[in-house]
Amino acid sequence: MAVYKREGKKGVAFVCDFIVAGQRVNQTIPGVRNLREAKAAEARMRAEAEARINASGNLVKMSLEVAMERYVAERLMPRSKPAAVANYLIYLGMIRDYFGPSRPVSAINNAACAEWWGALLAGRGGGKGPVKANTAKRYLGQLKAVLAFAAEAGAGNTVPTFSPTVADDARVRWLTTEEEDALLAASPPWLQDMIVFVIETGARKGEMTGLRWRDVDLQQQPRGIVRLYFTKGGEPRGIPMSKRLRALLERLKEGAPDTRPDTPVFQWQVRGAEIWAPMGDFKKSWAAALKAAGIADLHFHDLRHTFASRLVQRAVPLLQVPYL
Repeated sequence: MAVYKREGKKGVAFVCDFIVAGQRVNQTIPGVRNLREAKAAEARMRAEAEARINASGNLVKMSLEVAMERYVAERLMPRSKPAAVANYLIYLGMIRDYFGPSRPVSAINNAACAEWWGALLAGRGGGKGPVKANTAKRYLGQLKAVLAFAAEAGAGNTVPTFSPTVADDARVRWLTTEEEDALLAASPPWLQDMIVFVIETGARKGEMTGLRWRDVDLQQQPRGIVRLYFTKGGEPRGIPMSKRLRALLERLKEGAPDTRPDTPVFQWQVRGAEIWAPMGDFKKSWAAALKAAGIADLHFHDLRHTFASRLVQRAVPLLQVPYL
């Protein structure tokens, strides 16, 4: 059969099984949710395989271009916001320009990644000029994501483990309890709610603004759970609620003008109108609150560090982190 379901440790997976150029292709189909999507993906994979038959009639290995096209269609688009996809496409374009679209994914190893890393810092990595180390690290992470997808799709490649040390990563900033009190006192109510949410969950900004009421389960025992879907790695995760977080979400739900499943949890009311809109950019409000509270050198992302550092200070085992 061309497509079938298989039960595994991670749940149900769809597998394609066909022969092209005398070679059997038997591999998991990533990123599909049902049989209809699996069959469509299998037809696309079969066509791609047939297109990779060379003049000698042999099936050549998956190219970087094919891996990237499938990664975008089957993994990136279904799991990321449009704005994030636009950034990732820029990264993918640089990867394609440097390595070449026809390069087999199996040929991109640790040595190739190290060479690209050096080229990025020197301005020869596919962009318009040199990039900073942290930026180069993001590009490298995107390349690894494509290669991991290709490996999962049965390309037979090995995902490189090359991971350079970036000095700028040493910056770690978090709020003291005194700073938190001052920041909350200097913030408008809607910003207070977001600050508390991130401190209690460790959520990223995009995960917070992408939160919908369908993702908030107040019935889950013992205190409810929040499910985050717009994660950086593309994998959803659940966070059990702390008492403080549950009280916040119960209050927001009680006062929300609309709690239908697709409605954002964090909204703001348009001035002079009875219209509520999803939370947008709040850099100016954040900067004003920091200035009023007398707090310097603090990014909104540092609230995640606050979440983590307080757990470490309490000597909490990692597996118990979500339950505090």
